[in-house]
Amino acid sequence: MPRMIYKDALIVRLMSVTHDMTTDRTGRHPISMETIIEYLDAYPTIEAEPVKHGRWVDVALSFVTVKEKCSICGGIVYVHGFNYCPNCGAKMDGGEADAEKSATVPT
Repeated sequence: MPRMIYKDALIVRLMSVTHDMTTDRTGRHPISMETIIEYLDAYPTIEAEPVKHGRWVDVALSFVTVKEKCSICGGIVYVHGFNYCPNCGAKMDGGEADAEKSATVPT
């Protein structure tokens, strides 16, 4: 599982370290790659799992009662409007096609 960090907090930490350093002839704060790697290794990480993307499938019990079933786990809900499956945590945004769109990294 990938190790994830809070990027903004790490940038602030690295900036505070370089703030105390002297500048080189270009006016920049030199910091070695070794120092950066040490900070990355020591920085707290979080455990995260990939987001599952699903959709609600309507299931009719009778003419008046309709429930929805999760396309990922098959869990059933009787209340409409959930953005996430309460059983498996899947994000209800349309399924894997939407997952591929949201996984692209903007450049």
